[in-house]
Amino acid sequence: MENTLVNKENETEVKKQVVMPPVDIYENNDEIVLLVDMPGVNEKDIDLSFEKREIQIRGKVKQVEENWKCARAEFGYPDYERSFRLPGGLEISKSTANFTNGVLTVTIPKHPEEKPVKIAIR
Repeated sequence: MENTLVNKENETEVKKQVVMPPVDIYENNDEIVLLVDMPGVNEKDIDLSFEKREIQIRGKVKQVEENWKCARAEFGYPDYERSFRLPGGLEISKSTANFTNGVLTVTIPKHPEEKPVKIAIR
């Protein structure tokens, strides 16, 4: 009698795949907001970085506990990777990010635009 659960058709090997997560991008006069869907990722496994004018988003999904052996794997366990070239006029150093229910929200403020000022003549 066997001690493990095995797929009768064939043994299943867990393969890592890299996918581009779906992203919604919103913009108003004050900021740009990116919503990145990364189900299965833990907050500590997200890497968010800016280089020059590009944002890099990476997330890793942990499969199972390290001391477990996979008997059957039908869930996908992807690594997520996505990058975007950003417009100028952003205050990257003031960006914020939070991760709730599998959705990463990145908020990037815009530089305040200099508005024309009327100067009174005396």
